[in-house]
Amino acid sequence: MYLKSNTLFTGKVCIRIEDIDSTQTYLMERCANTKPIEGTAILSYNQHSGIGQRGNKWHTDPNEAIAVSVVFYPHSLAIGDQFYLNMAIALSVRSLFAELSSQEVKIKWPNDIMVDSKKIAGVLLNNVLKGNGIEQTIVGIGLNVNQSRFPDHLPQATSLNLVTGKVFELDAVTVALFEKLECEYLRVRSGRFSEILNDFNLHLFRKDERVTVSSASGARSDVFIVGVNSGGDLIVRDLQGSNQQYRHGQVFLNYE
Repeated sequence: MYLKSNTLFTGKVCIRIEDIDSTQTYLMERCANTKPIEGTAILSYNQHSGIGQRGNKWHTDPNEAIAVSVVFYPHSLAIGDQFYLNMAIALSVRSLFAELSSQEVKIKWPNDIMVDSKKIAGVLLNNVLKGNGIEQTIVGIGLNVNQSRFPDHLPQATSLNLVTGKVFELDAVTVALFEKLECEYLRVRSGRFSEILNDFNLHLFRKDERVTVSSASGARSDVFIVGVNSGGDLIVRDLQGSNQQYRHGQVFLNYE
């Protein structure tokens, strides 16, 4: 499949599959057997077993949402800097939806994309490490585009259609996504780390606000979000004024 985009490599090879379990799983299996050129994308508008954070399923309706996975080879990126990839990809999706919706779009740590406190897109990265660097990363992105309703068990979900009242052409949104992805990925490759971190914190969901977080055991506590550091830790201030930091998986930020 050929989508005309103004990119150097991202999405130049784009394999569209009409009906797929998971673009992420498909591309990971493909990369295990061969080495696609950088920027190769697996695209589907009908994914029915998408992978979300913590093993959750990513819900999509046929021809109303975009599921895409892209492979990059950030060989020069040190393992300790890998969260910059996460931030850059999340920023690219945030920028895309901000332009398409003309709304304030935020990033819910570590990488959910939010409009009006509802999730409109999600990002998942699978990194392959080699030595002290990153041999390969497969970026999976799910975009809620034209859905007008969601199942009752997804009360926090929204879409571009619900936000704007418009119907979007999926190919055009995909092309715009490839361009945003490449722009941010090239910022990582050029080592513009401080810019990326500053931008991520600028658009961080609920920054400087009081929120409820839950631990892996289910314990809940109220804290103020201070920001995210370069390693991807969430920094919060408790109600006694002390700062604490948490790795992804130690606590989960609630939507309410």
